[in-house]
Amino acid sequence: MSFALLLLLSLGSMRLFAQSDSSVYNESVLIHGSFTPVIDRFDKINVAPAITDTSSALDYHFGYQLDPHRLSSIFVPSRFKAVRVVGEPRTRLYHSYLRLGFGNYWSPLFDAYYNSTTSHNLNYGIRLNHRSSWGTIGDEKKPETYYGPNHFSLTDVALFGKYIVNERMQVFTDLAYQNDYNLYYGFNDTTLSHFNYTRGDLKTADYKTAYNHIGWNVGVRNISPTSRFDYDARLFLGDLMGSYGQNEFNMRLDGGVAYRFKLSQMGDLLAALRLSLDGYSQNIDNTLLQPLLHISDTMASWQPDSSYTPHSARLLMGLNPYAEITIGGVRVHAGLRVALDRYGERDVMNTYFFPDVTLSRSFMDDALGITLGAVGNDEAVSWNSIRTINPYIMPCADVQSYRYNNFFGNVRYNFSKKLELNVHASYMLYDNRLSFLPNANYLLNNVFGTKYESGQQLSVGGDFSFVNDEMIALSVGGNYYHHIAVDNDSLPALYLPPFDLHFRADINYNDRLLMHLQLMMVGAMDANFDYDATAAEYVITETTPLRYGLNFEIEYRHNKALSAFLRIDNLLFQRYYYWQNYPSQRALFTIGATYTIPTK
Repeated sequence: MSFALLLLLSLGSMRLFAQSDSSVYNESVLIHGSFTPVIDRFDKINVAPAITDTSSALDYHFGYQLDPHRLSSIFVPSRFKAVRVVGEPRTRLYHSYLRLGFGNYWSPLFDAYYNSTTSHNLNYGIRLNHRSSWGTIGDEKKPETYYGPNHFSLTDVALFGKYIVNERMQVFTDLAYQNDYNLYYGFNDTTLSHFNYTRGDLKTADYKTAYNHIGWNVGVRNISPTSRFDYDARLFLGDLMGSYGQNEFNMRLDGGVAYRFKLSQMGDLLAALRLSLDGYSQNIDNTLLQPLLHISDTMASWQPDSSYTPHSARLLMGLNPYAEITIGGVRVHAGLRVALDRYGERDVMNTYFFPDVTLSRSFMDDALGITLGAVGNDEAVSWNSIRTINPYIMPCADVQSYRYNNFFGNVRYNFSKKLELNVHASYMLYDNRLSFLPNANYLLNNVFGTKYESGQQLSVGGDFSFVNDEMIALSVGGNYYHHIAVDNDSLPALYLPPFDLHFRADINYNDRLLMHLQLMMVGAMDANFDYDATAAEYVITETTPLRYGLNFEIEYRHNKALSAFLRIDNLLFQRYYYWQNYPSQRALFTIGATYTIPTK
């Protein structure tokens, strides 16, 4: 009798979950030992080749949380005899990847990767990427539509390596070089005729721009899975050299330490501190300055703005203490960001405080997840970051630091293991948001200066996704934005979309045929303004039209080493205007092949 009672009590102490829904997995965990395991549950991400547009692509920001589920059991499995496992042959590994393509508008594509194969402690490699186009825009017989050559070229080379020391610490480094070449092509033949010049009077050297950037990154991080003490540190050195004599050196140092305290009732408490230092030095070599679009004395050439003096040292320092703990099923991340800013004003150190708080909770066996938060930061806007956003920026543009406070909420609901809905909303307060405005010193109206805006933004949006194992993945969603400009000079805010929509479909048929389809739409944006003296207010004079496009890619894998692909950007043949006076190419067709070299 006592044995039966003991057995019933033992069974009652075990938490058993019965699920009638066949779409949800039933899991059993058998554990032997005195330790408490942690099982991190997360969805598999099927990585597929990405499609990019001819000039730019719509950015999407994804985030997910890994919620640990700690399981314990008093069950001890019986011992069994050891069995002999017959060794399987080693899988053939591929340490290199080559992707070659060519498209209309004389557009070559080249990707090459080399990576070391199996090693317990060492990983290293090299990657090389080149993408360019050497076509023209418009019809020469229609001066108002002919913009001439719109050449661009982007080349990246990077060396990287990682080494594990005593299975506790990882040392990593990478060295990267980038060459970025563009033309200030934002003027047509009609514009040139206003100055009694023709396209034949121009050379591409008169309106080209090029940047060379080299960066070195080195760091160390803790990888011990059993240590309660964690740390990481990283140093980055970068140098940007522009064809008009501008030079920008950047040194960035950041790192952090953390310790996990064991609490008897509430689980673990993680206490952490992160520090950062971001410094910039900007200089102009006047001997390398070249006139930009200097056709004759009647046209303006670029000269340094007399009010602009490069800082010998711009500096941002950050301090971020925070703690993480789970209380009553709520995952709490609570911290504070302190920024010491000597970036925008010379010899003036400003101090700013920003929240760093996130609360997340799962319900209904993790089918429903809710996240609320308030985060902010102070970030540098540099010459290097500006040219990656808008390559048609004037040399030595003014730079500021961008500050924001973002209050957000996100709701995730899994209808099943295949269907997921994400809905989000945010309210942001910002200062010195980067925007652009054609600079009046350039008579062709084709060179942009920076415009820094302060205001508020309310956004709501969502994303609905369907995943059928690894064969089909569908995603559809969008965002609506409401902008309120609060600049002291009441200047209109520019390049802010009222909405954006996207649809993406990925199909993988037996790892043999891969297809990708992407549809996007971005609302019209204000691009320029003027002052109406009669109405005593600013009025919008230029607007970029509604932008919509369709991209498609198909790839056939002959075997693990060889495949062929066809990619079509802008399948609807739209003439995009990412920036005022800068139309894009129409459809770009690229055909190519990939090849990997297997190891022995």
